[in-house]
Amino acid sequence: MKKIKVKVVVALLSLTLGFCSPVMVANPVQSSVSVVQPEVQAKAKTVYITETGSCYHKRKCGNGTYYKVRLSEAKEMGLRKCKKCYGK
Repeated sequence: MKKIKVKVVVALLSLTLGFCSPVMVANPVQSSVSVVQPEVQAKAKTVYITETGSCYHKRKCGNGTYYKVRLSEAKEMGLRKCKKCYGK
């Protein structure tokens, strides 16, 4: 997987700089460009929401169809925490 990402980055750089392929480059672009490795993301906290609800839940809380979302997304939607799940 890592090799594929590097090849894609090299191909995109070659296209951006106007080269036909990385093989045709006399002075490889790779020597001056560092490939940034993605950081391992911290596991985002998951909460449950409904389509019409105004709060997010720790687990399914009552009847309805629940959807998993990240806590940060629920807060961005303006949802508050459920008093039943989280207390006051």
